[in-house]
Amino acid sequence: EVEMIKQNLPENKIVILSPDDTYLFYLTEKQNFLSDNSQYTILTEVDMNYSLKDVYQTCPKRIVADCTLFNKCKNSKPFTTLAGFSIQPIMLKKIQEKCNLQYEAKICTEQLCIVEAKNQWPIR
Repeated sequence: EVEMIKQNLPENKIVILSPDDTYLFYLTEKQNFLSDNSQYTILTEVDMNYSLKDVYQTCPKRIVADCTLFNKCKNSKPFTTLAGFSIQPIMLKKIQEKCNLQYEAKICTEQLCIVEAKNQWPIR
């Protein structure tokens, strides 16, 4: 996963929608576009909008996402879990709505996918 992220997202600041976001940022030496590190601190819609404010302004063409978000695996088995709660599907939906785009999986492992915007209006 680490090499896949480094090879497909050369930029320093990226979005990772995964329960293992903190761990992955550490391993890839990338910076987080979200204002929260870890995503477990996002508990309300106000928290989410604050955390995603820079993402909404930039609308990245590519992001990293847990493979379950794109039906590319049954269970990604993240290192970090919170019983019965996953904020990543809601965050993905918010990003796509606010940025007026739709992501599709391009490259996947058993845990993560690099996803790319099919349509991006306006191109940023």
